[in-house]
Amino acid sequence: MGSFADNTYTAPVVNEDTMDMCTATATDATGNEGTAELTVSIAVPDTTPPVVTFSGALVFVRSGSIITLRLTATDNVDGTIIPTVTCTLGSFDVAANTYTAPVSRVSGTGRCTATATDTAGNEGTGRFNISFTGDSEAPELSFSPSTLTVSSGATVASTLTATDNIDGTITPTVTCDAGSFANNMYTAPVVSEDTMATCTATASDAAGNEGTAMLTVSIVPDTTPPVVTFSFAPGTLDNVASGETAALTVRATDNVDGTITPTVTCDEGSFANNMYTAPVVSGDTMDTCTAAAKDAAGNQGTATLTVSVAKETVAPDVSFSPASLTVVSGGTGSSTLTATDNLDDMVTPTVICDAGSFANNTYTAPAVSEDTRATCLATATDAAGNEGTAALTISIAVPDTEPPLLTFTPATLAVNSGGEGSLTLTATDNLDDTVTPTVMCTDGGSFNMETNTYTAPDVDADTTATCTATATDAAGNAGTATLTVTVTAPDTESPVLTFTPDALTVASGGTVKSTFTATDNVGVTSGPVLSCTHGSFSVDTDTYTAPDVDVDTIAQCTAAATDAAGNSGTATLTVTITVPDTEPPVLAFTPETLDDVASGATVASTLTATDNADSTITPTVTCTQGSFANNTYTAPVVSADTTATCTATASDAAGNAAEPVTLTISVAKETVAPDVSFSPATLTVNSGGTGSSTLTATDNVGVVTGPDVTCDAGSFANNTYTAPDVS
Repeated sequence: MGSFADNTYTAPVVNEDTMDMCTATATDATGNEGTAELTVSIAVPDTTPPVVTFSGALVFVRSGSIITLRLTATDNVDGTIIPTVTCTLGSFDVAANTYTAPVSRVSGTGRCTATATDTAGNEGTGRFNISFTGDSEAPELSFSPSTLTVSSGATVASTLTATDNIDGTITPTVTCDAGSFANNMYTAPVVSEDTMATCTATASDAAGNEGTAMLTVSIVPDTTPPVVTFSFAPGTLDNVASGETAALTVRATDNVDGTITPTVTCDEGSFANNMYTAPVVSGDTMDTCTAAAKDAAGNQGTATLTVSVAKETVAPDVSFSPASLTVVSGGTGSSTLTATDNLDDMVTPTVICDAGSFANNTYTAPAVSEDTRATCLATATDAAGNEGTAALTISIAVPDTEPPLLTFTPATLAVNSGGEGSLTLTATDNLDDTVTPTVMCTDGGSFNMETNTYTAPDVDADTTATCTATATDAAGNAGTATLTVTVTAPDTESPVLTFTPDALTVASGGTVKSTFTATDNVGVTSGPVLSCTHGSFSVDTDTYTAPDVDVDTIAQCTAAATDAAGNSGTATLTVTITVPDTEPPVLAFTPETLDDVASGATVASTLTATDNADSTITPTVTCTQGSFANNTYTAPVVSADTTATCTATASDAAGNAAEPVTLTISVAKETVAPDVSFSPATLTVNSGGTGSSTLTATDNVGVVTGPDVTCDAGSFANNTYTAPDVS
């Protein structure tokens, strides 16, 4: 009824459960036939849709409300199914079984429909109807109180509330045509005349209904200026000393703005941070300070204060530190000049010297030919005209310009690596009784001044090092001396001997070249000496001469040399002496005959190839029928008994050819039928449907034709059975 192709069975269309059978047949090259059967059960399909229900058929809801409805979907085959739900009004949550109404001012009706589909594609539906009541009631807003009387620039409270029948408490927005409203407080603007202001509050609920409320404000202007006052202790401002300070408080208060910060200006002195600072005057003076404050309405109040200031008579304090210096001719010396005043923060002195000059706290001496004395006079005047002075006394000495004399004796040394050398270091000066030198050495060497000994560093190459001695006298003149040291490194390097190449192959009695060299970092003093275990080597011609041998032989030549420090070096030449090869390889098949080999079968026969010289020989094999590889003969597929031969040949590296050997095989014809099978061998498919079953056909040699498949109902192709339509 159905069909089978490409390992697939296609069932026919049936109106009741049906059985079908497919038979597969295969024939090999010798005419042997094999068969297999596939049994198929064809089932009638499922056409019953799922049953979908809601627990209520009609619901009544208000704007934005949520209600619970139970939704179920069951199927005769699949059991419980999860449906999908679509609503014309609002939405339904399948997982929570809840319906959510929309937020709207408009009433209306709608429907929610649930759909479920089983695995056979049958679809079932369920639905419920919705009666929806919209929200048309606006929020209620109010100010409490709703009218205010406020002074210009002042702030007054009024509580704003906004509630909705559905949304509950909501947040309104407020706009004012004058002033501002925030956090239940109205702040009036500053006005110069009676003014009316209005604030409007607006709020909308989720359905879009809007409510409003109004606050009416009467604003009264401010015409009263601030009150400004100075306060101070009695007698505080009588005869304030020139440049001194006196505590003084100034305040400004306003009927509307409260405390205001005033500004204070003085004719001569100054006022800041509740302190009056008197001017520096040379005669008794009267000073006037005026404080002014302006409120937000522009009203200004003022207050005036009169201060008596007494003149100042204390001179600046001027000093040099130190007050006396000793300086060399043309040299410089440091002395800090300070000038302070009881009133002036800074007074700048002037300096006049009878010899040399003074600037930036430094005295510069003139050039003199004999010891000389000089004086500098500093003068400073404060703002009241009081003058202070100070004197600096300088002793100018003729300088010492001759440096100390330093000497190494001897000035050069030769020392071995890590060794010591003795010498003398002296240091003398024209004025100073004693000068002590310091010595610095390069390359890791050192100098001991107590023992006058130089210690050389450890070096691996000849090195030239220096030591520099330095000494400075009391006048700062520096003298130096240099010691030069030759440090000789020890010789630990062996001579280097080489054969190039160091391995050779030569025929018995022959000669071959290898270049021999012997070098040393200083010089070879002994050798080289050469000796060979077999044959001989000539250093003059760099030639090895092999002896006559009757078997392959390994010879070695050894060279040795020694330098002046006793370091020795060696080198070895290895020579392979070969005897000519004239013996051919030997070949053999084991066994050399194979009887009754099945058609197309494989049989083992070991092929060996040995040679007196070569470790590995690879023979070649040719067969009249079949093939030979990896010690295995593969017979051809024959329909009659047959005799075949395989011949092996080989040659060694010297070109000696082996005697060929032959393997003889008798091949018997093949009589075993192919093995044919379906997997699975039975199927159940719907009428007109398909089912899969893998068809295989194997043979001990190989299937020549087929497999071919015929069905009494349906068809089979590509491992698929197609059932006929039996409805």
